[in-house]
Amino acid sequence: MSGLSSRGSTRTGVLYTSDNNVPVRTSLGAPAPANTPSFNKNTKSAICAVRFKSEGVDFFDDEIWDRWIPENLIALVPGAMDFLKYCEYHGVEIFYVTNRDQGPRTYSYALNQLQYLNLPYSDSEHLVVFRESSDKTSARERIGESHELILLLGDNLNDFKRDYYVADVEERRALMERDRAEIGDKFIILPNATDGHWVRAIFGESEPAATDENRLKLLAAATRGAWIGARSTQG
Repeated sequence: MSGLSSRGSTRTGVLYTSDNNVPVRTSLGAPAPANTPSFNKNTKSAICAVRFKSEGVDFFDDEIWDRWIPENLIALVPGAMDFLKYCEYHGVEIFYVTNRDQGPRTYSYALNQLQYLNLPYSDSEHLVVFRESSDKTSARERIGESHELILLLGDNLNDFKRDYYVADVEERRALMERDRAEIGDKFIILPNATDGHWVRAIFGESEPAATDENRLKLLAAATRGAWIGARSTQG
């Protein structure tokens, strides 16, 4: 999840991913430096999906995830570092907020990953890790006391507002309609095909069994919007 904020006369930004979140600070307006690098969670998601498949797993599995985290096998997707460096160049602070639990070393794993990728503001002041809950509200509120949150980045609607923590697809759709003006402007959703509260909304649980029935249910949910769009387009 991510966001921008201001402290004094300086505009600040906060960027959060479901696993990493940050605020950035800068006076917006100057051109971005040429050939600056970039970050995003899509590559992480893709690598994670390949890892699951290599172990014969169709759906997210906490045990595999917990073994994978310490290996630090992560990479940046095109555009990610460019964006974060652009924010840094303009004085926008970045805060990384994540919920995960790999035991006592959870925080050090998360911080090491940020520093391994050489991300801007990869320090303990800009990293918040929740082990007991996926609710990032308190972090947003605390950061918002000193910064104006201008942008939130995340791979989960629940990273944006706790309102989305519901186990019903239609209710989530209604909430998105309510927040239509903010999505794509205040909140940017990063694709994550392996995990998220959307899984619970479809199956009623976060880690459904890899059965043929569940595969068909996932396919139906994934293609429903496309077919509705196709029918309406055709008249």
